[in-house]
Amino acid sequence: MKAARLFGTNGIRAVAGTILNADFAYRIGSSVASLFEDRRILVG
Repeated sequence: MKAARLFGTNGIRAVAGTILNADFAYRIGSSVASLFEDRRILVG
């Protein structure tokens, strides 16, 4: 069985409601924001 690939060249992809839920999205967004705290970022 091949492992699921979440991180691709165009962002994070997964089926909503599985691993990609509100908590996961919040944690990823918070992590990215901490890397770029001196610049603006767009999450969409």
